[in-house]
Amino acid sequence: MPKVSVVIPVYGVEKFIERCCRSLFEQTLDDIEFIFVDDCTPDKSIDILKSILDEYPHRQKQVKILHNPQNLGATLTRKKGIESTTGEYVIHCDSDDWIDVTAYEKLYNFAKKNDLDIVDCEFIKIDDAGKKQHIVEPKDNDIIKLLLTGRKMGALWNRLVRGDIVRSNEIMYSAMGVDEDLVLVLQYYYYAKKTDNLSYPLYYYYQNSNSVSSYGNAEKLLGQARQMAVNFETVLEFFKNKGLLRQYKEEIVARKFFDKRWILPAIQSAKDCTYWMELHPEINYSLFCNHYLTIQDKITSILVELRLYPLSRRILRNR
Repeated sequence: MPKVSVVIPVYGVEKFIERCCRSLFEQTLDDIEFIFVDDCTPDKSIDILKSILDEYPHRQKQVKILHNPQNLGATLTRKKGIESTTGEYVIHCDSDDWIDVTAYEKLYNFAKKNDLDIVDCEFIKIDDAGKKQHIVEPKDNDIIKLLLTGRKMGALWNRLVRGDIVRSNEIMYSAMGVDEDLVLVLQYYYYAKKTDNLSYPLYYYYQNSNSVSSYGNAEKLLGQARQMAVNFETVLEFFKNKGLLRQYKEEIVARKFFDKRWILPAIQSAKDCTYWMELHPEINYSLFCNHYLTIQDKITSILVELRLYPLSRRILRNR
């Protein structure tokens, strides 16, 4: 059993995958497996991957390249990769990002030393212009609260998780690609008995403006909001099964509002305001007494509900 399994979905990343692969194959941790899952990428990403791998012969037996029979999307691609892991711990890496070459050794050693089920690390966010931002997230005994309220990013790529948890048959997978990481991460923390944070930036998160998680035109934003809503239903089903709905009632309202807030830049007409009202309609009034939401959030919501959308858009621009 390798110490760490790394799952790397591949689709449309020929501009970035060399950088990603080199950071993976140059890891200081030797006992590791890399599972690349080709989601029928239309470019030369897999050819580039194989070419880079030729330069690292000691890694060749540690690499699996899986191929989807058709384009399945992020969720099913990631699931296929997870099901192929054999490592003591599992982590993910997006193929347009890269990592510190000591990352997996540091995370694994920290996890083993402290008998952790999950260890996460700080990260560097980089935009298209090359601007870097060191992200240090808050700490709390209840990490699920931090994840639901957006104070901690629900990403898979900066979290090393015990393989028994990741491969458990109890884990529920989402149906859509947007926020699919969060669906899994919330469940991992529920099952984890001991977690901690390594206070060092080890992952480089490239915020590609063309990625599924980036802002875009109105149609794209509305589509992403729909995917968020569908995926969050998976979270709610899991919470219901585990008796967590009452415990996280206020945090659930906040998360649903964040889904609604995602579409604010897309609001152009009264019809769009109606869509806002119809997205998670059960929170349209309870959000006003939610302490996680700002006064600005609440004022913006009122303006959208009154169809005074030009004012709401002006407020958004001034945030």
